[in-house]
Amino acid sequence: MISIQNLLKNVSVARAEFKAQNESVFSSFVKPPFYEQINILNAQHSIALVGGRGSGKTMYLKYFSHWSQLDITATPTTDSLKNVILYWKPNTIFLRSLERGWIEEKYANQAFQSFVSIEITKEVISFLSNALHHFPDDILLVLEQSNFIKKINQIFELSIDSLQDANIHLDLLMGEISSKALNEDNFKILSPENIIKILVTSLTQTKLFKSLSIKIFIDEFENLSINQQSYINGLRKHSNSMISWNVAYKAFATVSNYVYTNSPDSEQLQKQNDYRVIDIDNIIKNYHDKKNIRAIDGFFSKILLVSINKEQFLTYEFSESLALVSHILKQNSLKELVVKYSDSNKNFIPRVLKQLSDLKEPIGEELFNKIGENPYLAISLTVIKKHNNFSIETLKSYLDKTIDDVSKRKFEEKQNHYIPAAIYKLNIASSYNNIPIYSGFDKFMTLCSGNVRHFLELCYQSFQLYFAEQTNNEDDTIEITSMKSISSQLMHKGATQTSEELVKEVISFAPMGQKLDMLVSRLGELFRISHQADVITEPEQNHFSLTTGTVDEKTQKIISQALCWNVLIEHRITKERDIDRSLKDYQLNPIYAPAFGISYRKMHKVSFSVANFQIICGTDNHKWENYRNIFEGNNAKIEPVQGGLL
Repeated sequence: MISIQNLLKNVSVARAEFKAQNESVFSSFVKPPFYEQINILNAQHSIALVGGRGSGKTMYLKYFSHWSQLDITATPTTDSLKNVILYWKPNTIFLRSLERGWIEEKYANQAFQSFVSIEITKEVISFLSNALHHFPDDILLVLEQSNFIKKINQIFELSIDSLQDANIHLDLLMGEISSKALNEDNFKILSPENIIKILVTSLTQTKLFKSLSIKIFIDEFENLSINQQSYINGLRKHSNSMISWNVAYKAFATVSNYVYTNSPDSEQLQKQNDYRVIDIDNIIKNYHDKKNIRAIDGFFSKILLVSINKEQFLTYEFSESLALVSHILKQNSLKELVVKYSDSNKNFIPRVLKQLSDLKEPIGEELFNKIGENPYLAISLTVIKKHNNFSIETLKSYLDKTIDDVSKRKFEEKQNHYIPAAIYKLNIASSYNNIPIYSGFDKFMTLCSGNVRHFLELCYQSFQLYFAEQTNNEDDTIEITSMKSISSQLMHKGATQTSEELVKEVISFAPMGQKLDMLVSRLGELFRISHQADVITEPEQNHFSLTTGTVDEKTQKIISQALCWNVLIEHRITKERDIDRSLKDYQLNPIYAPAFGISYRKMHKVSFSVANFQIICGTDNHKWENYRNIFEGNNAKIEPVQGGLL
């Protein structure tokens, strides 16, 4: 049993930073089915760990780090001391401020080097402190044999007596260096490459650490300045089996490969030779494409359950987790959703039938009434009635059940193909219509598109709405394993609320938040217009390609930032013949679909010229309004055509 209040609190904590206790995620980590592909403990090269927002980069780094591997509740062996991950998430706001002209470049560079030295030294000390808990006698002997504390005092000109004192004094030293750098006073320059080598080498002289290999991971690498990245790249370039420098950054982030200086004449890191990439997004996609979709679904399900109550669900198998979560977030077919919705909203079908009034005379009242008895058919007819290949005779024979099997199959295939488009159109057309198309576990998985954080937020909003209906008593408890299914209507509402909040978040995506905010809102508006077209022959438009014109550097930067922040999702074009394989389709992230009432599926696309795409991203509201009006007018003027699925 768990209190409803605690359940909601636990699920609302989506970021790894807030799950960690003393930086450890040991008790909340869910081992993924592709675990060995992201196991960085045994990596032989310097690594760049890459993944989109919410893909789990920080969670993986924290789990493999000494903080989790030597967690107070873990049971490590001496083998755990052979491959050790040190984790550093820089204060990038502070570090980038060093290069804003406040400090002479020489002092800024020297201060950055010194800060790296101090932060990584603190991580080495924290590692020894964590190891001390599990191997107290051995570590005390190591400290004595290696003269480790004495070396700390010599390097940093300190006078400490124990590990417990070290980090406090190092923080004070960092403050002192900051002050001197701001005043452009000379201070001792601390070289991380030499300092970490001295400290680690001293440890390897002892029996316990003779095979020690330190892997230093710097998270959010993309947020460092180009010069700072270049300096770190120099450390990466000179990695070896004893000490390797590694980074983690968002997919599609623009990062430097220059070494030490951002100059065209500078040496650059070479992929494969100097480092290897572990791309979490590609690993998940490839795993999914190899028909392991149920394993990925089970993985996400278990993450949700462990978020709710780790003690109860950490030992659950993926299949058990999936069965339970699939029950809670019950997935109904579109036909089931339509029938349930029409049964519970008596005025809905009469509203739909009004849109079919032009069919009443040709087919007769009796057959027309039969349409009203079949909500699935009625809804689909609001779209397919406009197609040139729509046949009244076929509809009549379908209703009076005299249709042949082949014609029946084709007619029902057409209904199935166009009914999502009809649902979106009806929902957009009237606030009275709210068919819960964004509901169910499978829909949530598609909406979140591999982003664990978004999946948990969808679940949180749905749980919150569900419990608000169940009780007003915050002290009430619930047993998750016997919980009833959340209604489709509440999940749909939860998805819409989540989507609307995430759309509002876009403007905060530095450094181009305002541009990305315009991109999302304007694409959403254009796709919403296409969903309302009088004649819909290419349903569910929610992605686009660029067709004509050269993509200038400024526009490419907007696209790159949109991909980096997962505002857009990139797809390789595969359908067109004789195409340039470098061309891409760009899909508005499915998580934004409910906010605009549009499709979350990658179905049909719109083509934009580069010039028109620049208008969509641009700040000229007059040009945008003109383009929007033209786009809306073109959709309104579409002539009835075949509509596919003859």
